[in-house]
Amino acid sequence: MLIAIVGAVCLVAVAAFRVDRPISGWLALVLLVVGLILSQFGFHLARNALDLVPVTPVARMVKGEGDRLRTALVDREIDTVIIMTGSSLSRQGVDPDVFEAELSAAGRDVLLVKLAMGGAGHFERNYAHRLFEDRYLAHLDLDGRRVVFMDEVDFSYDETPLSLLDNSFGTERAFAFIDAPTALQIWHETRSLEDLTGDDYGLAGDVTEELFRHGLANMVFFGGTRRYQTWDDVRATSGTNLNDARYRGPRRSVEYTISVVQQTEGRLRPRFHWYPELVENRIAASNADLTHMERVWYVPPTRTPPRGVYGVQFCRYFDGEIPCLNAYGDIDFMTSVTEIDFWKDYQHFNRQGAEMYSRWLAQRLLETSVLAD
Repeated sequence: MLIAIVGAVCLVAVAAFRVDRPISGWLALVLLVVGLILSQFGFHLARNALDLVPVTPVARMVKGEGDRLRTALVDREIDTVIIMTGSSLSRQGVDPDVFEAELSAAGRDVLLVKLAMGGAGHFERNYAHRLFEDRYLAHLDLDGRRVVFMDEVDFSYDETPLSLLDNSFGTERAFAFIDAPTALQIWHETRSLEDLTGDDYGLAGDVTEELFRHGLANMVFFGGTRRYQTWDDVRATSGTNLNDARYRGPRRSVEYTISVVQQTEGRLRPRFHWYPELVENRIAASNADLTHMERVWYVPPTRTPPRGVYGVQFCRYFDGEIPCLNAYGDIDFMTSVTEIDFWKDYQHFNRQGAEMYSRWLAQRLLETSVLAD
């Protein structure tokens, strides 16, 4: 409906400002560009006035987690809000009830907000954060409460800014967060990695074209490639999806991962520095009024040795600066989850495994100074 209204306005404008004599090509181009800019500006004004947002899984998750936070601030005496950002490793691997109960037993009334979505790369996570901040964090009364940002660390996502985008280009989910500035940022980060690794990550081919097609579509077509709803009409979902399935693969994979991790040497390689910088810039750009803010990295375990090696190296890089909760570095914990009964598949915990990891994560967080008075 909104697109139809904008189109009708454009047709009226064309009819009202038509000329009877030919105009030069340059003037026509200038008028076209000016018309596009004014149309885009008008569209955003109309969208904001009507409180419309793109309908995506991320929007639904943010709505569910934000509403939960708003309700809890009224119903409970909360001293700390933890905002956890991650992928399916966190979505399926962390049980908020178990995590909060473990901290509650230690005298901390904590609410865990999980901005976790399967397949979400770092730029989509940034989009989720912006949406959460604009809709909730910047408007809720958090005065006197501690806010902790917990960001997931995982090799497969941190290796490249283009993580999983090749499977989601052209979807509503991709169009929602790849606007023109984000397309330029992804392209810049990937080009910087190309200088370090020699890998063009597909930038010489379809990737560049797809990135800028998404960015331009959000400019030229006024967001017409997306479906919109008012925020009140967005269906709320959770950032948690626990699963009772059991893995049927080889048990030795965790034992092998442990043996490889124990031999890990070195620290984070320069090619991976882009991700911590991206998170730091996101937090620095926050408009929320947070008087007491803390940061934590956490590394969810899988049954994959390269991820374990990377987790150890990442935490060594931040040793003494930002707490880094690395399950791979706790051999006792990794040994306790070698049984396949704790796993849904090769990478994700099932419900039973999530309960164990959630307890471990809460206990390790208590050992840091993050929740100290």
